[in-house]
Formats: sequence, C-alpha cells, structure tokens
Amino acid sequence: MTLQLLPPGSISGPEASIAALDRLYDHVTKVMLSRQHPVTGLLPASTAITVHGNYTHAWVRDNVYSVIGAWALGLAYRRRGDRPARARLLEQSVLKTMRGLLQAMMRQAAKVERFKHTQNPLDSLHAIYSASTGETVAQDNGWGHLQIDATSLFLLMLAQMTRSGLPILYTMDEVAFVQNLAHYIGPAYRIADYGIWERGRKINDGRAELNASSIGMAKAALEAIQGMDMFGEDAFGAGEGRQAVIHVVPDEIARARATLEALLPRESGSKEVDAALLSVIGWPAFAVEDPDLVARTSANIAAKLEGRWGAKRFLRDGHQTALEDHNRLHYEAGELSRFDGIESEWPLFFTYRYVTALLTGDREAASVYRKKLDGLLVERHGEPLLPELFIVPAELAEAERAAPGSQPRVPNENVPLLWAQSLYVVGLLLEAGLLAPADIDPLNRRSRIGRKPPVPVRLVVLAEDEDIRCSLGRFGVEAQRLDPAGPVAVCAPDVLTEVLGHIGDCPALGLTGRPPRRLGSLITAQAFRLSGKPTVFVPTFIGEDGFYFSFDNRLVIQRLLTEVAYVNRSWTRSEAPLLVLPVTHGMTESAGFDELARTLAALSAGRVPELAIRGVTLGQALADAHTVSLHGVPPGRPLAPSNRFEVAAETEALDRPDLSEEEQLELLYRTAGRHGQWATVRTAAYRLGRHDERLQDAVKEMVVRRKRIMLGRTGQPGDLVDTPLDNAGVIARLARACAGDPCQDMLAEEMVLFCGTAVKANPDLFRHCLTLRPLDLVGLLVRSLQRDRSIDEAEACRHLAGESPHNVATRLRRLIAGCPGMTGEFCLPTLSGMESDRPVFGLEAETAGWVAGFIAGGCDWAAWRDATGALLPVPPDFFARVWEVLHHCDALVIADPAEPAHRLDSFVLRADATPDERDFALAVELLLDRIADPAYRQLTVETLWAMSELLRARSDLRIKGSVAVDELLAAAVCAQGIADPAEAWRRFRALSPTEVAEAVAATFPARAGSPGVSVAA
Repeated sequence: MTLQLLPPGSISGPEASIAALDRLYDHVTKVMLSRQHPVTGLLPASTAITVHGNYTHAWVRDNVYSVIGAWALGLAYRRRGDRPARARLLEQSVLKTMRGLLQAMMRQAAKVERFKHTQNPLDSLHAIYSASTGETVAQDNGWGHLQIDATSLFLLMLAQMTRSGLPILYTMDEVAFVQNLAHYIGPAYRIADYGIWERGRKINDGRAELNASSIGMAKAALEAIQGMDMFGEDAFGAGEGRQAVIHVVPDEIARARATLEALLPRESGSKEVDAALLSVIGWPAFAVEDPDLVARTSANIAAKLEGRWGAKRFLRDGHQTALEDHNRLHYEAGELSRFDGIESEWPLFFTYRYVTALLTGDREAASVYRKKLDGLLVERHGEPLLPELFIVPAELAEAERAAPGSQPRVPNENVPLLWAQSLYVVGLLLEAGLLAPADIDPLNRRSRIGRKPPVPVRLVVLAEDEDIRCSLGRFGVEAQRLDPAGPVAVCAPDVLTEVLGHIGDCPALGLTGRPPRRLGSLITAQAFRLSGKPTVFVPTFIGEDGFYFSFDNRLVIQRLLTEVAYVNRSWTRSEAPLLVLPVTHGMTESAGFDELARTLAALSAGRVPELAIRGVTLGQALADAHTVSLHGVPPGRPLAPSNRFEVAAETEALDRPDLSEEEQLELLYRTAGRHGQWATVRTAAYRLGRHDERLQDAVKEMVVRRKRIMLGRTGQPGDLVDTPLDNAGVIARLARACAGDPCQDMLAEEMVLFCGTAVKANPDLFRHCLTLRPLDLVGLLVRSLQRDRSIDEAEACRHLAGESPHNVATRLRRLIAGCPGMTGEFCLPTLSGMESDRPVFGLEAETAGWVAGFIAGGCDWAAWRDATGALLPVPPDFFARVWEVLHHCDALVIADPAEPAHRLDSFVLRADATPDERDFALAVELLLDRIADPAYRQLTVETLWAMSELLRARSDLRIKGSVAVDELLAAAVCAQGIADPAEAWRRFRALSPTEVAEAVAATFPARAGSPGVSVAA
C-alpha cells in the first residue's frame, strides 16, 4: 500500500480541512521542529554522521528550506483563523531559525566586508555552522564555503516571509547587515563559487566555477529584496521607516539575467545539465522570464536526469554511489566514467516539480509528481518520509548501465532529508487547497515568466546654454537650459557611486556601503531624492573623461540608441525610466552635430523604430519616474556648464611658445578631434595615456554573456580573459600585444569597445562565438581595405587609422553582418554517399538563406575564411562532433603537432566530459586560438567537421594513435599537385567548403594518424 500524509486532491469541508492541518502539524513538529535547537533555533541537516560528513551541523541552505514547510503550515492555519496558538507557534519556530541564521552570519560581518571588495573564496561567509552554538565548524579553507545560492536563498525567503507579515529583522544594525548581503551577492554574475553541491567543478577538484543555479538565485533575491521596507511601511512612521529600505543596483540584476540566459540550459562549464536548475526556472526563484528557455531547461533536465526514484543531480555524479571511494575528497582524472548510468537519484527534485506545478496552475503535472513522490516514501517510526537519495547496489551496477531504470535501488541512511520533506509538505498544502499560491509567494514571483512590453524611456535633453537650446530648437528638439542652481540637481554618475558608498554603513559591525563599482544605465535611469533634494544623473556612456569618442557625434548617436535599447529590454519596474542627455559646446563644434540633433528630435517624437522612448521636460520625467529616497547622504555636486570660449582659447594657445610638450600634445589632441584628424587624435591619445574608462564595461558586457576576450595575438593563458577586468588590465595586455604601435593599440581598444556595445545592443549577435579577438578584428579591417582598394598593407593601415571611430565601427558591423555564421547560417558540407570500403564523398554545401546567394554570386572563399576565422562562429553541435571524433582515436592534435599541449587526450576527456559541456568546448577552442592565421583557423574547423562527417558514416573506424589536423590539411594541399607550396596554399584557401571537405576526405584515413601509425577498421 502506498504511504500518504494526505489523500490526493483538494480537501473540502471545514472538518476535513482542520483534520488535515492537524495531521500535518503533528508530522511537522515530530519530524522537523523536534530537531530544532532550543537556543539557536538552527536545524541539523540530519542526525546522521556518515563517511560523507557530519550531518548534525546546520547548513544555511538546508535550514531555510527545512522551515519553509513550517512557515507554509503556519500561513495555512492563519488563513483559517481558528487555531491562532498553533499558527503563532509555527511562525515563532520559523522566526527562531531565520534569526538564528542571521545571527550566525552577523558574527562574520568582517568577512562580508572583505568579500565585497575581494570576491576571494576565503573571505566568504561560511556555509555551515554548529547547530547548537551558531559558531563556525570548518576552517575558511576547509570547506567550499562560497555558495552564493545559499546566501541568496536566505535573502529571497527573508523578503517573502517579511512580505507575508512575519517580521524577522529587529534593529537598524540588522537592516544594515542585510543591505550588505545585497552588496555581497550583487556581482554574482561574475563570481565563481562552489554551488549548491559545495564542490565547484563536477570532478570535485576544489576549483570554483560560475553556476547558473547560484546566479539565478542571486538574481531572484536581488529582485525580491530591492525596495523592501524590512520593518513594514508603518513601523516607525513615514520618516524612519524609509531608512529600513534595501537598495539594489538594477544593472547588477540585468547582468545576472544576461549571464543566466547565456549559461542555460547548462548549469556550468563542467555540468551540461543539473537538476538544481529546477529551483531557478521554477519555485522558489522563478528567475527566468523567457518561457522558451524555461521549457528547454526543464526538458533537458527531464530527458537527461529524471528516473523512477527521483532525478540525478548531474551526469556522472559519483556522490554516494556504491562505486565511489569514500576515503578520497576528490576524483582522479578519467574517473568519472565509472559513475555513468548509476548516479544516485534524489526524490528532492520531484518536490520542486510538484510545488512549481501547483503554483503555476499545472494540476496535471502536479498529480504526476505527487504520485511519484508517494511511491518513494518510506516509513520510519510511523511517519512517511522521503530519503535523501536512492542508490544502485554495486552488484546491480552493470545491469543498470545496460538497461537504465531496470534495477531496484535502496535508500541511503539519511531519512528523511528535511529539505525534501519540507517542500513535500508545501506541495500537500497547496494541492489540498489549504494554502493559496499568493500565500507562499506573496511577492508574486511566479508571474515573472513571459516577456513584458517595454516601458517607454523619458528623454530629457538639457542644453548647456541658451545658444545651444536655440540650435536644437531649429531641429524640433525641445531642450531645457542646464541650471546648476535649479530645483533639480543634475549630477555626473561618479556622484552616485559616492552616494551608494554610504548605503549600508554600520560602524558598529565594521560595515561600509557599496564598493565603488562602475554603474550602468539602469540605475541612472532612476530619479533620486538626496537629503530631500530631487536629483537625476547623467548616464555613464556620456562621460566626462575626455576620451576622443566624445569628438564623434555619430558615435554618440550609436551609443545613445544602444543604451535606450538596453533600458527598454532590461527595465522591470512599472514606473518610467529616464535618460538625461546634456548637449555641450563640444558636441556643437564637432562634425555630425546636425545628425545628432535630428536623432534627438526623432527620439523625442517617438519616431525611431523598435525603441520605446519619448521626449519630456525634467518636471514631467520626475513625475513619471521611479524615485529612490536616500537619507543621511550629502546632495550631489550638480553639473556646471563649460566655458564656451574654451575652443577659441585652445586654438590660439597652439601658437604660444611657452607651452610644455604635454600641453602642446593636449591642445593638438583636442584641435585634431574637433577637425576630424583621426590619425593624429589616436596617436596623441596614445602618447597622453588617454583611454576610455568604459573599456572595463565593454569587457564586462562580453564576459557576462559567457564570451572570452583574447587580448593578445595567440591563445596564451595570460591573453585570454573570461572574468571582468579593470581598465588597467585591458590596456596593459593590448599594449603588450601591439608593441608600441599607437594607432594599432587605439584601434584594438576600439574593437573591444565596439564589441561590448554590439553584444549589449544585440545579445544574440555573438551567440555562436566563444571567443572575441580584437586584434584579429583590426587585422581583418586592414585586409578588407587592401582587397577593396587594391592597396598594400601599410597604406591600408594608414587609411584605417585616419577614419572616424564611427566609420571604423560601421566597417566592423558590415564585416560581421557579412559573416553568415554570425546569424546561424553555416557553409557546412554534408555526407551524401559512400562507395565500397573506401569513402568517396559527394559533399554538398547547404544552400539555404545567405549561403545560397553567396555561392550563386561567386564567393571569394579566401575572404570568407579570413572573416569567419577572425570571428570563428561555429555550429551549435561543432564541439560535440569533435567529442565524437575522439571516440575513434587515442588523441586529436590541433595546430602544432610537435607541441604536447596541443594534444586532446581521448581517454581522459571522454571519461570526464560529456559532449555538451562548455569546458570541453573551451579546451578545443583554446587550441584553435593558438593558430595565428584566421583563415587557417577556419580551415582547421572545416577539417574537423569533415572528419566528423566521415566518422559518422564509418562508425566502425578506429584509428590507432593520434590524428593530427595539420598533417591532414598539408596532405590535402599537396594532393592538388601544385609544385609551388605558396601557390598551392593560396589556391586551397580559395576552394569552397565542399571542395575542402572533399580534399580532406580523399586523404583520410590514410594520413589520419602520425607517421608509422596504422589504421584499423
């Protein structure tokens, strides 16, 4: 007979419902709350001490999840209203646990303060505490403490419980600490952590990695806690209560969203799928708005992880399997394949499915998972309980691998897993109708799925003086005068950075406010009240740093349109965002002012397609905008108009002999900028050490979308950047690579800035690229000019250096648009047939879309390879195909065959990796990056693709030894029979992808292995 706590379906009638509640009350108090420590309020994960750890300690994550059931039951009693004593007792138990966690973390306030600045794992909050004292139980380096999801879950449920009417915070010091926890998780989009399973990479080698489940939970927590009054709006009256409001920088939420969407449906670099993502795409986080991405991630988990007894955590998870060596903390290289097909299955994940289905109204799915869960309950002391996991016995392992799901499993000794039992109770309450979705989700996070129409941006144009206001008026732009003494302060963004540095100050705990991180356009799209004065901020892309982009009005236009699109896409509040744009004399004196004015007129009138924006006055903008009140901070320093006679004075100064060399260079820089002498501008900027402060922002925009940036000429470890990097780091790496060439150095910086802007404006643009290569893009632009104008390299370099930044960016956009792989159309040869034993390929290129027109128009395939190899978009299954190729050989060598580091070992990679892992893709891409010539890099990709086509057709082919791609290509080139090697390579590069594939096929497998290595079929 199936064990049950409550019968399936809704419960009707007052007597039946109170009986059901009382049954659950007895269960919760006996199974869960009886373990709560009477002093600390903390709960042990279990009473067990096993080879896997001491489960009597209190984990932050487990404690939060374990009291959600009691909280939900208390809400159900309060909903009925006839058992106030029981409702209060349950609520106080929940309160005791949440405050116990708060106090344990507050003892580590110094670590929170350090971590805000360092993001060093050794400075992170601890993940486990003594259940009896709340003190730490492991050394800083004795556990994978950095678990952003655990801290985020605490904040998320703190917000939900507070909104439900359960007051958890008591003092302003506690509010300050929670504000600092928001600062702590704010940069989660860039923090590699140990994740929900406390192990980092799946091989458990102690290395942290970016985890989607951590980033998604952090995003949800920041969204939930932002703007929340932790005491309730009437707690201390209108003046005091506002001080208990938690402030969050919305751009950090937007970056978390970008990183999360770039990671999904994967969990991390080493885990192509993880059941932990159920907590992110569904309850409690509901962190993903895109319904298609939610569906893909959900289907991926169901297809690859779910079984009869629950779901695997991730593929090749050895934890608590019968074959795991429990005496070792980490696995050896090549060991993970031992666990393939026998991973433990956890009922816990069915509880996420169950609760999410009930909250989203999917009663059919809820019924399916309720039935599955009831079938997994085991009885202990008269109570139906959910084990932590089910294990395949060692003697049944091979049979299970042969027929997945065929063998019986046994529960481990951790019964129940309180976390799972708690969520099961939540589901029972929802299914029985004893609890409404709004009770358990008062912040209505479940409604976030689905894209919402953009809220129009309110554009305020401010003129530096009356002359500029009149000039703009002639184009139909209604601008206001910039008035530093006016009723509304207009400030530079660095003032806001300073202001935010005070938010969360608490000398008693040794806490300061937000670290001085650069701000984005979403926070400057808010209006503020600083010490009572209305204040607005100029967006960071306008800047006052004097970089030469400000001389190029057409580039200002491009950046303006990009930022409006970004705000449209990322703004989540119902109140309107605002964008304050000051127009200065510098803009009127530079080329392109008329175009800028016409663009502002079109934006103000709402005539720019695909952008939601309209012009308003500053007063109207403040009436519509979301206003944030900040107390105890000084009012900002307003912008002041510049000296309108500066331009003339600078021009006259050039003729003065008493100026220093640096002053002369500065004047030359500014004068050349106003007159569009861009080669001079770039050289002077380099000599002056003038660099755009937004380089670090551009890098951040790329890496949050899971792109690497190669800031050198080949893929050496120091050149590859996959985490945010400050300006000095970007500048130093590019300068080293450019070896003192001023124009090339500045053009390389422009490539970084343009790529950052492009990916921010269109996140899908680089979706098929793993690495962006600024120096390759400069070279690509030079070679494109050589071809277009029939000039030599030196002349092409001079011409490019003399073009405006906007024109350079336009050239780059055209080259990107002309590369079909950037839009998902690839020139991919496919196998059409084989004859006898020897493969003979009739390889045909796909003829859809762009490719058809390209081929019909007589493609310059050498130019195509140059562009495609510089950008290197590859088909979605390219790296999985390389993984398949490894199945047929001992190793694959890419680039220099004589270099051992260029060898991909088949046994180790296929044992530890799965085909869709990003880490495997990066290992292949790293070797492709070692190839300096973009066209040859693309030929290598084509060769690997052709090999995969061959081996898919000949699945029985086994190559003894290594396959060297360079040797295959060299053999294919020689097979043309052209005596001159240079001419042979030139002609080979001009072949179509079909012809290259045929040439490679003709020499494979005869030349597939290293010399002296035989081929077996």
